[in-house]
This record gives sequence, structure tokens and C-alpha cells, in this order.
Amino acid sequence: MCTRVPVSELVELPITWVRGDDARLKDVFKSLKNGDPVSQPIRLLNCGCGKTYMLEDGGHRITAAYKMYKKTGKDILIPVHKFVSDFQ
Repeated sequence: MCTRVPVSELVELPITWVRGDDARLKDVFKSLKNGDPVSQPIRLLNCGCGKTYMLEDGGHRITAAYKMYKKTGKDILIPVHKFVSDFQ
């Protein structure tokens, strides 16, 4: 299931998303500054209990979008593939 979630909501989830200032982050941030949307969905895993999350892929996209949000106030929508475990 793919949905679009504002970056302001994603950073509130109990996941480790912060990435360092490396080449990948600079590329994503530059793309956002040029007005390009985040097109590749992040992959978020959710335990069946609904309380535990793990970010499988997407930390650079969240970090760059949040940096842009803090700089401009524009809450960027990020596509999210959320996978929910059958186990609790």
C-alpha cells in the first residue's frame, strides 16, 4: 500500500531517519530545491502491534525533505510503502 505522508508527520514516528551530510543527501536536497517531488517511496515496516516501526529505506529522502520543510515551511509529501507484520 502506497500513500503520501507529509514529512512533518514522518519525523514524529519512532524511527531512525536522520542521515549525515553526504553526497546522497546533497543530491536529494538539490532535487527538492529544483522543485522536483520525492518520487521513490520510502519503505516503512510496522509491527503487527502497531507501535514498533523500522525504516528499511528512505532516510536520505526524509532528512532532505525535513531540511527543506524547516527552511521553507513547505510540508513535502513523501510516498510511503507501509508494510505491516502479521505477527504481534
